[in-house]
Amino acid sequence: MSSEKILPGNTEKLGATYDGKGVNFAVFSENATKIELCLFDDKDNETRIELPNRSDDGIWSGYLPDAKPGLRYGYRVHGPYDPEHGMRFNPNKLLIDPYARQIDREFEWNDAFMASNPGDVNSMNTADTGKIAPKGIVQDPEALKAVGTVEKPNVPWEQTIVYETHSKGFTMKHPDVPEADKGKFSGMANPEVMKYIDEQGISSVELLPVQAFATDKAVSDKGLSNYWGYEPIAYFAPHPDYGDPVAFKKMVNAYHAAGKEVIMDVVYNHMGEGDSYSQMLSLKGFDSDYYYVHDQNNKSMYCNETGCGNALDMTKPMARRLAIDSLRYWAEEMGVDGFRFDLATVMGRGREGDPNNRDFDRDHPFYEDLRKDPVLSKVKLIAEPWDCGAGGYQVGNFQKNWMQWNDRFRDDTRRFWCGCEGLAAKMAQRMTGSDDMRRDGAEKSASVNFVTAHDGFTAKDLWSYDMKHNEANPWNNTDGSSQNNGTNWGWEGYKDEGLDEFRNKMVRNLEASLLMATGVPMIVAGDEFNRSQGGNNNPYCQDNEISWVNWDKITDRDVKSAEMVGFMARLRRDHPVLANASYFKGETVDDKGTKDITWVRPDGKEMTGEDWNAGYAKTLSYVLAGEKTKKDGKPADDDFMVIMNAHNDFVDFKMPPAPNGQKWEVAFDTAHLGAEKLPREKREVLGGNYRAEAHSMVVLKAVREENRAKERQQQNTSVLAQMKNRHFSR
Repeated sequence: MSSEKILPGNTEKLGATYDGKGVNFAVFSENATKIELCLFDDKDNETRIELPNRSDDGIWSGYLPDAKPGLRYGYRVHGPYDPEHGMRFNPNKLLIDPYARQIDREFEWNDAFMASNPGDVNSMNTADTGKIAPKGIVQDPEALKAVGTVEKPNVPWEQTIVYETHSKGFTMKHPDVPEADKGKFSGMANPEVMKYIDEQGISSVELLPVQAFATDKAVSDKGLSNYWGYEPIAYFAPHPDYGDPVAFKKMVNAYHAAGKEVIMDVVYNHMGEGDSYSQMLSLKGFDSDYYYVHDQNNKSMYCNETGCGNALDMTKPMARRLAIDSLRYWAEEMGVDGFRFDLATVMGRGREGDPNNRDFDRDHPFYEDLRKDPVLSKVKLIAEPWDCGAGGYQVGNFQKNWMQWNDRFRDDTRRFWCGCEGLAAKMAQRMTGSDDMRRDGAEKSASVNFVTAHDGFTAKDLWSYDMKHNEANPWNNTDGSSQNNGTNWGWEGYKDEGLDEFRNKMVRNLEASLLMATGVPMIVAGDEFNRSQGGNNNPYCQDNEISWVNWDKITDRDVKSAEMVGFMARLRRDHPVLANASYFKGETVDDKGTKDITWVRPDGKEMTGEDWNAGYAKTLSYVLAGEKTKKDGKPADDDFMVIMNAHNDFVDFKMPPAPNGQKWEVAFDTAHLGAEKLPREKREVLGGNYRAEAHSMVVLKAVREENRAKERQQQNTSVLAQMKNRHFSR
């Protein structure tokens, strides 16, 4: 194409937009002096065309008649190279359109991408990246329309159980996923995969980053790659290795058809361009001074509030617009149900026009834009409410439309099950919604409870290793947290079946605590069947069997553990008094003086203040009255009693009378695999006493007669057991 064919474009919509007759290209740069659109044929021959017009607000545009979907393109941006004033324009670097809906390849590290020369951070690196840089692909809007849209399930928070997993790692070893679909969006939508997720009681699958991302030099130099994906380079484009936009939308539709949600883990706190002088891939080249937060004492350097080299400056309107536009694209056009924001406090830092102020502001314009947006105000928003900067720990301080990761739940739950003294009161607070996160008198908990996450030990490794074992990573085992609040129970690593099964029970205790607590539970994929990473608690760069879900190593005991955890999740979702987001108040719920929650001692009597202050106490037990749910035309639920015994010995509990007058029966007992499958007569508590084994958690229920017919029956053969029998039985 020649430059004579390009026409003035429109600036209403950024990106490359096909209208059936041609393509409009529009990009933003406040400080550029010239922008060239670069087009590539199938042999990577490049044609450069200068964009003909710039609007007063810095949007550059041009319209190419006869251009069609599938066209590959990028940009070269001209302007001052003046690092001391934050300017790093370098037309030698081909740049990815920040609004590109698809890119043609994965990023592969090459030193040519460096913005500056080695050893001289203020000198321009003139190596050309036109041949090696990822290119945008012009999308046909009809392609996504042809996929259709399945109505979103809109699962309420009270019914939400989040399952954090990885689009690639979840299916790479799955035996029922065809080879061509392993590691792909299509693999995540495989019917056998989805059957398992459904049986585990999951409502919402949360995918680690799927927006196109980069691998940095330190990792690449070790022959490794970015596995987690927290280095985004194109906010609208799916990661090419996982599939294209059509494949992603088909996956979302499959989940919606099954009544399940898809939540994306997103990274808008920084971009995968490192510090100010490392790789130049997109925003750094379009306008480094505009998009990134700079050290005001040395503007050649970025402020590193993220630990990843840079921080996006959300005080800038066009930076916020980029984030909001892309989030809306994923929510509206792709059907995504919600977003978990990595280091969410970074986006709430700063005041426009005051570059020296980087304090957190809960009413920051970015948060306000989300709250007021007609689309994004209706999706699930989950904050990781901390960052690496000063004053970055903001748990409990986000607006009411946010749910928040609760690391206090994680840490107190781990310490309680380790047998630490003086944790009963803290554990009670965690099991009832963590009111220390309560905002402005809110009635519902803001807590997303978790005991493990992608970042850290798996649940099994937490009970198998005292020390991290990150030797496979590039940092000589100095990366990853050294404070994990776990224990190896006397042996580092794996030893024998007896200790192994004890550790499995401790995993079940963690999962049971999580699923019985007020708030929204988040389970990490594979914890339910004791997945191990060999003690690596930071495998962000391990795109291999260290990180992939190890379906092929599941034992019969692992299957039974997963069956129990799945039962717990379904029990929670079936019973409103358990699937609860509202705070318990200890207030009466009927005319008999029954409290919504009653804290009881092992002798069956209600706890006193003195009992709470007994530092030696390592048990926690309480009764939940199903009468609490009898309002607004809803029937009363069954009653439940929760027993948590972190002692090294059994504890006999005297059962207080069930509020509804029925008999107590075992719902599940983490010390007795398969107890949840026994017939009712074998689950009844006889004699009014129940022995809670050492290091175990028990849930009892008293079923109202009117609810008996609605009880869910536990399947004898689970999806996981069937899979194992088909592929791995000896």
